[in-house]
Amino acid sequence: MAQSLWTILQSFVLFTLIKFSTVENLSTFKIQEFFSTPTGVKFTIFQYGDLILIAAYTNLIETLKYGIEYKCNLPLNCHNTAAAITGNNGSSGQFTLVNNVLTVQSTDSQLPLKNTFMGQLTTFLK
Repeated sequence: MAQSLWTILQSFVLFTLIKFSTVENLSTFKIQEFFSTPTGVKFTIFQYGDLILIAAYTNLIETLKYGIEYKCNLPLNCHNTAAAITGNNGSSGQFTLVNNVLTVQSTDSQLPLKNTFMGQLTTFLK
């Protein structure tokens, strides 16, 4: 049983590697960087046609304070979306895009979102 699972896993990994090796050149993504108000979160926007990928991570600080929304106006007209963030040492947060405003916030007053967290959102242009 274990041997057959291992064989299946190896086949899946090989298929995945072959599949990813055929992905188009990633340099065709348009990349933009934005910073939150107040200072603390850096947003990197990757655009490929109507597809928008957004990464958020700490910038110049180690802890995002509970109760503070770190916001950034996005100069694109995108569909609303949201994601959960998992940070270091069990910390957590929310990452939202509503009405073209990116927001990151810590969700636990006892365990604020710590350095090196990273959140990702996927959306599309309207």
